[in-house]
Amino acid sequence: MPYKADDRYETPGGAEEMWRFMDLLKFTHLLETSSLWFSRLDLLDDPREGRFTNFELQHVRASGELGEVFFRAAELSRRHSFVNCWFGSKEESIAMWKLFGSVAIRTSAAKIITALTSASQTIYMGRVKYLKWQSDIMSPDIHSRVMVVRKSSPYTHESEVRLLITDQSALSNPVTSAKIASAQETALHDSKQLSEFQMSKVIHDILMCAEVPTGLRVQVDLNELLAEVIVGPDLPEWAASHFSKLLQRYDVTCPVRLSEMHDANNTGYREIGPSRQI
Repeated sequence: MPYKADDRYETPGGAEEMWRFMDLLKFTHLLETSSLWFSRLDLLDDPREGRFTNFELQHVRASGELGEVFFRAAELSRRHSFVNCWFGSKEESIAMWKLFGSVAIRTSAAKIITALTSASQTIYMGRVKYLKWQSDIMSPDIHSRVMVVRKSSPYTHESEVRLLITDQSALSNPVTSAKIASAQETALHDSKQLSEFQMSKVIHDILMCAEVPTGLRVQVDLNELLAEVIVGPDLPEWAASHFSKLLQRYDVTCPVRLSEMHDANNTGYREIGPSRQI
């Protein structure tokens, strides 16, 4: 089974509701490809993704060569970690509607895991921890994979749960392997012998230049994944009928409803009508 539990992550309960907000183009593409897009971590908008907090970085820099090894491992992990992000909540969010799109899919942690059964990659799930980047520090044995599910506290409104793939296939491809072997051979015959630390830096630089995809597309069973499709508050009410027909076209059985924020358009008040002046 592609999903793999890991005690290093805080995993949501199976019944916990999960939302993914998107624009119309991404929703249509989801139906066309029956897949979820996992973005490469170092290409996300937040430059702090997968990195040490400022306070942690002070300790890393004070640790000499060992700290340098930790730092390089974290930077390498950022290039080979891929995430698919969800909003964990019982309720929809007007902030998420405004930030991410006009349509949302609602599901649960358990349904996501079941829907990914046919995926070829090993997938983890973890709730994001929000830190004060200037002062917070994690345990000294922190793993670079755990750093993938951390964000700065200003992002707490996202209440994020991440699906995570660590794909290091680029590190072992023939081109990269040949470059590492060549560097090791050169160092072996060099009159100025490199230390183990210096050699690790050479290998790290080669690995950082390895060609890595910008993201991964992972197959998913949409009938297992989707519990509900919600039409955003910026779309007209008739859009619900359009989405229902779109789902039928792709053989996806799923209820469609309007966002609760549609009620904020004062439809009830319009039915009552303006009060008369006496």
